[in-house]
Amino acid sequence: MKIVKNDIWVISPQGQDQNYNLSKLNLGLKQVMVKEYEISSIAKYLLNPHSHKAKRKMVGCTIHYNPKSIISKSAREKLPKTLQNIVNKLFPGKPFKPKIMIDSSGKIDIPEDFDDNLKANAETITEILRPYKPFNSTLNKIDLSAISHLTGIFESGDVLKQFNLTGTLLDQINDVKDNISTDINLFLPAAQRVKGSFDLSELNLKLYDPRERYRLLCFDYNSAPMACVLDSEKRIQYLIKDTDSIRLMHMFDLAIMLHPVFKDQMEAYVKGMAQPQVLSFSDDLKMAWDENHLPMFYEKVCSKFDIAADDKKEISKMLNYSTFTSIGMLSSLKNDSFLSSVSFHDFEYLRPMEKGLPSLYHAIKHNTHDIAGKKMYLLDVIEGKI
Repeated sequence: MKIVKNDIWVISPQGQDQNYNLSKLNLGLKQVMVKEYEISSIAKYLLNPHSHKAKRKMVGCTIHYNPKSIISKSAREKLPKTLQNIVNKLFPGKPFKPKIMIDSSGKIDIPEDFDDNLKANAETITEILRPYKPFNSTLNKIDLSAISHLTGIFESGDVLKQFNLTGTLLDQINDVKDNISTDINLFLPAAQRVKGSFDLSELNLKLYDPRERYRLLCFDYNSAPMACVLDSEKRIQYLIKDTDSIRLMHMFDLAIMLHPVFKDQMEAYVKGMAQPQVLSFSDDLKMAWDENHLPMFYEKVCSKFDIAADDKKEISKMLNYSTFTSIGMLSSLKNDSFLSSVSFHDFEYLRPMEKGLPSLYHAIKHNTHDIAGKKMYLLDVIEGKI
C-alpha cells in the first residue's frame, strides 16, 4: 500500500494471504494461513479491546453527597443494626445533586529559560504552597458526614471526564489535594465502549503519522474468525475476538476516502483545530424516500441519466425495502458540536434495477467497493452543527 505524506487512512482495502507462525498467541497454533492487512495508528487505537495507561491532568473533583433521609441519622443510629438496614432500604432518601469543583488557578508554569536549580526551587515552592491553594482550602472545609465519596475530574482535549478514586473518603480527599493540577497515571477504557460506538476523545491525532504502520492478521481459530495486531517488529500487540470491528474500520476508511467533509474533519483533528468525540456505526437502518426526495447519490445520477418520475418512484421503493449502514462522527470546536454522517447501501438490493434501468444499474455498480464480501456504495451525506 503506497502512503502519500499527509494521507489520512485507517486500513488497507485488500488483504494479502500470508503464512505466519502464531505460536506466541498461546492458542496452540503454529504455521497458519492468514489474511494480512496494513493498519494505521488510528485503527490500532480503535481496535484495541484493552484499557491503556495514560497521563492526564487532574483539574478537579465531583463531591457526591449522602442521600437525605426523612429519618434523621441520629435516630437511625439508635436502632439495632438489622433494623437500620431495613430502614435504609425502605427510606433511602432523596439524592443531593453532586457538586463539581474545578481548580481555576491551574498549575504554575515554570519558564523554560530557568536552569535546573531554579526549576527545582520553583517546584519546591509550588509544593509548599499547595495546601494554601483556594481549591484545597475549600476542600478542607467540606462536611465529611454529608459526603458519600469523591470522583476525580481530568482533561480530555476540550472535554472534562470523571474517574473513580480508591480508598476511604479521607484517602480520596487527600488524593485530590495532593494531585490537583498535576499529571497523573490513569487506566483509560478501550475505545469501543459499546458495540459499534467508539470514543475518540482520547485519540491524540496531533501525533498522527501516515507512515506509521501495523500488521493486522485475520485467521480462523476453532472454526471462528479471530485476529491479532503486530507492530513493525512483528511483536504481538493484542488479540481481537470481535472481528466485526474490522469491517467497521473498512467502512471508516472508505468514508474518509469518498467523503471530502470526513477527510477535512480528520485533517482538522490532526492540525488541532477540532477535537474528535465519538465515532458511531449503525447497521440495518430504514429510511423513507419518495420520488421527490431521494438520497444525494440518486439525485446526482438521476439527473445525469434523465430518469423519469415513474422510474424514480420505483427506485424509492427499492430503497425503502432495503436497509442501510450509517457512520456518524461527532466533534467539538470550542463550545460548538459538529456531526458528519454518511450512509452506505448494499448493491445487492438493486438487482431488480438491472432489467428496467440497465445503464443506471451498471453506473452504480461502477461506484461500488468491496467490504466484508458485500458491494457497497456511498448513498447519502448529512453534516452540520448540532
